[in-house]
Order: sequence, then structure tokens, then C-alpha cells
Amino acid sequence: MAKINGNKKLRVASLFCGCGGMDLGIQGDFSYLGKHFESLPFEVVYAADNDLYATNIYNSNFSHKCELKDVRDIVPSEVP
Repeated sequence: MAKINGNKKLRVASLFCGCGGMDLGIQGDFSYLGKHFESLPFEVVYAADNDLYATNIYNSNFSHKCELKDVRDIVPSEVP
């Protein structure tokens, strides 16, 4: 697990992630309207959505990638 300030980050699986607004919010470490939001103790390790347009936007904005997938097809044992 990654660490933040000596503490372990909690790993998050993001289902129905869309274009990633909630994922950005849970991770923190971004600026918006002149305000910086500090990094939070969460790390998105898996993301999935069934909308091609949304996953393309997500994947252009995050280093970790979102899978284009129906949640019914996710195999729990394969999620990090």
C-alpha cells in the first residue's frame, strides 16, 4: 500500500466511476477555483464504468486506468 504522512492509504475500488469526479475528490491533491485540496489517505486501485465516453475522459485524466466493463462482469477476486 502507498503511504501518506507515514500512514497507509486505504485502497478504493471505484464502480460506476463515470469520468472520475468522485475519484478525484476522494484522492485529493488538486486545485479548483484557486483553492488547493490536500492529498487524502485514499488510493483508487480499480475503476470501472460501462460508458465508453466517460471512460475515455477518465483515462485521459488519471494515471491509473478505468476499465470499460459492466459491473455484473467484474470478478471480485480479480480486483486489486
